[in-house]
Amino acid sequence: NSLSVIASLAANVKKIQILDTTGEFIGVYSGPVATPTLLFIVGPGSDQTIEHSISSGTLISVRSLTTSAITSGNLAMNFMG
Repeated sequence: NSLSVIASLAANVKKIQILDTTGEFIGVYSGPVATPTLLFIVGPGSDQTIEHSISSGTLISVRSLTTSAITSGNLAMNFMG
């Protein structure tokens, strides 16, 4: 299944606030789509803040780890410096 690009960070990030209603395990990746690096996994129904440092200019992508595509619900991610 393919990656969905969600952000190219304009500033350094120290925390990510996550709200997930997709019902899926979601992988959050950094770097180029051709060679992504898994940063962390969001569990179904997550409502949490994760402390994770990410440098400005980093491309952030997501993909479902359990199905071919995210087809329902919402995934909201707030990147905080």
